[in-house]
Amino acid sequence: MNNTAASGPAAISRRFVIFWMLSLVVPGLILMLLRGLLLGNSTSVIAYWIAAAAPAPVWLLIGFLQYRLLRPYLHSSLWWLLATFAGGILGMFVGGPVLELMKPESEIVVLANETTPAWMFAPYPLFPAAVAGAVGATILGLSQAFSLGRGARGGLLWICVSAFSGALGAVVGGVAHLVYAHSISTLSPATVENNLALQVIIALSIAIVAGMLVYGLLTGLVMRWLIVRGERRTRS
Repeated sequence: MNNTAASGPAAISRRFVIFWMLSLVVPGLILMLLRGLLLGNSTSVIAYWIAAAAPAPVWLLIGFLQYRLLRPYLHSSLWWLLATFAGGILGMFVGGPVLELMKPESEIVVLANETTPAWMFAPYPLFPAAVAGAVGATILGLSQAFSLGRGARGGLLWICVSAFSGALGAVVGGVAHLVYAHSISTLSPATVENNLALQVIIALSIAIVAGMLVYGLLTGLVMRWLIVRGERRTRS
């Protein structure tokens, strides 16, 4: 990696991947809980505007946490912070409409099964979520690729990994969402009926955590591999 700092491959431990995953999971969970509190307990226009703007500081936090992780290895880590901030927001603004445009058709098919509660499917249809996740992650990966300093091949690899991880993370998150929703609806239907909004927030939070864990694991492993490979090339 032509912009790699002078740290040996041995310095990049497996904890790097764990911290990389946490850099995505913790801010993502903060965003989900913040939006749930704002939209669940308030009907004011101000609360909706704050909820709509909430992704900006969250993506800034993700960029900052990853910047701290990459700073010992990449001279362009500050550019990574800015690229993650801009690419994350743009990816959400594009991926969100993709999800909404594809959602109605999927809901008609899924809700044809009358033995399952409708609430679990409405906010998280699997296939549209996977497409939206891939679209948003592709935009994020494209933005980040320019700060890797590995040329077209390295950038293309990162974009592809980001897109695949985004799609797979969305599917895993959707499955986790459905499993929780089905379980709570079967074991304690009164819990759902008494506080549907809370259960939706919990289910979506579980989906966010599961999806971010998958996305963070795959991209973290690839990022660690890229850094180690770049170090070995520099020393050879």
